Amino acid sequence: MGNTPRDFDSDILNRLSQYPNENFNTLYRKLKMNPSKLRERLNFLTKNGIMKEHDDPKGDLTGTPNSKYYEVISDLEIKPIALVRTYQRIFDRIIKEMYDLAKQLEKKENRIHSSVKISKMKIPYLFHTATKEKTGYQIGTTISSKPNKKGMAIFEKLCNTINTAFTKSQGLTYAQVLDIVPKKHQDKLNEIQKNLIFQIRKIIKQVIKSQKIKDHGTSTESQFRFKVFGYMEMMNVSMYLNTPKVKW
Repeated sequence: MGNTPRDFDSDILNRLSQYPNENFNTLYRKLKMNPSKLRERLNFLTKNGIMKEHDDPKGDLTGTPNSKYYEVISDLEIKPIALVRTYQRIFDRIIKEMYDLAKQLEKKENRIHSSVKISKMKIPYLFHTATKEKTGYQIGTTISSKPNKKGMAIFEKLCNTINTAFTKSQGLTYAQVLDIVPKKHQDKLNEIQKNLIFQIRKIIKQVIKSQKIKDHGTSTESQFRFKVFGYMEMMNVSMYLNTPKVKW
């Protein structure tokens, strides 16, 4: 999955919203940031009118004479940043939970089906010769299985978690369509949405593969279709995009 880069601006703004008038040294200690990185981001936020730098010559507010303190002056800016960062953290947590559940299903005792029987069967078909019609047979396989209660409970939880992720992702869509978040943050929203969809698809494929018996598939994919609300739409979009010369 990779580590999510730290959002320094959001951390600084959140800190100053809770503890206003802190000086550089206090921010440096509390946020555990590299001093040069902190200075860089403070300069950026100040230059863009999100924060304002003040002198505190007597140390009345900071407790340190001849120091500077910082004030958040743009509530319209901090709210969208906080919103984006909040969704980032929510989806990071949900993605981790989904991977943990998928990993549990890989264990033998947690398989969705406790026993799977693969049987061979003759499948008749008709073919024509030069003189008459004949019946031929080809060998096929049938798969029957018995559900594993423990595995099904984990699978149900995984599907519910995926549905929760899809539902919450609609919040980001609303924020974009209604211009709640400034356009300069739209790329970040797109990145969050794209990563969520990518991870969900990866997890679903991982689970389907883990439930196979030798080279035979099980009903796992069909169960995803019924239990994950956005599954078919997600697959349909992928199919359209991968189909050459598709007419819209």
